[in-house]
Amino acid sequence: MIGIGLEQRSEAVLTAPETVGRSADSHNVAPRFSEPLPGGTEITIVERRSPWVHVELLNGRDAWVVEAAISEL
Repeated sequence: MIGIGLEQRSEAVLTAPETVGRSADSHNVAPRFSEPLPGGTEITIVERRSPWVHVELLNGRDAWVVEAAISEL
């Protein structure tokens, strides 16, 4: 996996009311979590594959979300 170096990672927040976190960068893969991620969830951007963004949550778990669901801080 080619990711973003630590110095290039950026903080962001989910701005959509609910966002399904996926286990890979495709709508055809299973959700990573049993429930959608709520709006306002703080995340760190790990990798970009437009229109997908690989993110890490504050608890260390990760998922792929659509770019349109986030706003960088």
